Amino acid sequence: MIRQRRTLEGEIIPHQIYDMELPHLRNDQLFFPQPTIVEHIINSRSPLYGEQNNRLIIYRDYQSYQTYPIEYQKQEINKHIQILQQWLENNIEKDSINDETG
Repeated sequence: MIRQRRTLEGEIIPHQIYDMELPHLRNDQLFFPQPTIVEHIINSRSPLYGEQNNRLIIYRDYQSYQTYPIEYQKQEINKHIQILQQWLENNIEKDSINDETG
């Protein structure tokens, strides 16, 4: 997982790399040929440990989930993934604004 991090001194590190355990992948499967749901348990070893629910993306029908970009080796797949992620970000932001004002 790659995400922004702020140091104790206040410096922002834009691309901090964190390891995430994904326990149910078969044979260390790295390529997902079709949509795949992966599970990450948030415990004291998780990079998400200590995050507050209001900082995570919340879906009405599910518990708290957060999306992260996935990059593939082939550039054409990355382009499609970027388009999908931009669409999701735009729609999730609109839903969040509506939830806060409603």
